[in-house]
Amino acid sequence: MYIHIALVYNAPLHAVTAYTNLQVPNEDYLSVLITSAAEVPAVAWAAISANWLGKRAAVCTSLLLTAACLLPVIGTTYWGYDGAGCGVTDAGMFGARLFVMSAFTLMWVYTPELFPTHVRALALGVNNAAARIGGLLSPFAAVSLVSAGAPAAAEGVFVAVLVAACGAVFLVPGRHGAVGDDELEEDAD
Repeated sequence: MYIHIALVYNAPLHAVTAYTNLQVPNEDYLSVLITSAAEVPAVAWAAISANWLGKRAAVCTSLLLTAACLLPVIGTTYWGYDGAGCGVTDAGMFGARLFVMSAFTLMWVYTPELFPTHVRALALGVNNAAARIGGLLSPFAAVSLVSAGAPAAAEGVFVAVLVAACGAVFLVPGRHGAVGDDELEEDAD
């Protein structure tokens, strides 16, 4: 497991000693702190963009901005430098985490308008299972691409999935002004 973590985080092999002690540099802890802090302004971005653009456009915009924030990260991975030490990777990951969190938040707000409760419950269960399987398999795909000498391709796969998700959200027919579940239940009484 420690070797897997070392490969995923691109740590040097000497950082892993006999499966017992993983030594992560202090800069990596700071990077995680910075990128994790992006979840705070993500909620504000979700609220502002939903009011300004509408929910569907806000989800699509957030997904595309996530992909756009990952492009500099791919560039630094491909060319092997971090913009002369100016934190391009951290800034890209901060933006990516901000926008993907806002897209996730917006989806929780947007889907009740589109689908009745029983459809949402089934879809949530299926998508939750798919997300867990994807979360389980994505490190293996990333590690295999990195070990094959294509680290930028691993990040490119994530960008392609984000663009495909944006297209899927855009293709969902809207129910703008449609009657919600609560109103249907009240009318049935």
